Amino acid sequence: MAWRALPPGIYRGTIQPTISIQKSGALTWNRGAQQALGEPEVVQILFDEERKLLGLRKVDGESEGFRVRRLGNQNTWITSARGALRRVGLLPSRAYRRVAELQEGVLAIDVSELLAQAGR
Repeated sequence: MAWRALPPGIYRGTIQPTISIQKSGALTWNRGAQQALGEPEVVQILFDEERKLLGLRKVDGESEGFRVRRLGNQNTWITSARGALRRVGLLPSRAYRRVAELQEGVLAIDVSELLAQAGR
C-alpha cells in the first residue's frame, strides 16, 4: 500500500472566511470572515431561500441587526440567532461550518444540506 498526501482542508485557524451555525443557534465566524465583513459590531442575517444561502452583512444600528461579540482572545466572533434560524429551518443537529463567499456585499454560505435535512 502506497502513501498518499491528503490535501489541506478547512481547519481551525484557517484564513479563509468561514461561517458556522452552532447546534445552540449561535452563528460564529473566523477572522477572515470578520475582515471580509468590514469588522462589524452589528450584522444583519439574511436568507435567500431560492439560492439556499445564509448571509451576513454589516449594518450600523442594533435596531437593524444582531450584536456581534468576540469570543475572548480567540479569532472567533459570535451572534445569537436561534429564533431567526429556527423560523427558517436552519437549526442543525450538530455544528455546520462552510467556507463563506462575498456576494453583492453579503458574506454567504450554502445551506442546502441543512434545508434538505429539514425537508425543505
